[in-house]
Amino acid sequence: MDIVQLIYRPMSPLGAAKDYEFSRVTMTTSWGQGKADATVTLAAAPWLDPSPPEVGVRVFDVVHDMLTSRQSSHAPSETPTATS
Repeated sequence: MDIVQLIYRPMSPLGAAKDYEFSRVTMTTSWGQGKADATVTLAAAPWLDPSPPEVGVRVFDVVHDMLTSRQSSHAPSETPTATS
């Protein structure tokens, strides 16, 4: 089974009104971001790669993976340490 997560991550802080502020501008912005995230996720389609037989469930969050790889490319690289 493959599970694809689409999680709303606002581009700017929403503030105290986030629970009740549903103006046209706010909703249009949210819908646009959701559509963009869905488009990116569908284009990446990681679920099309073969799944190893021992894996029963895979969970994908393409947008999160993109954001974290972007952040790590700006961070200083770490030298891996050997463990016994």
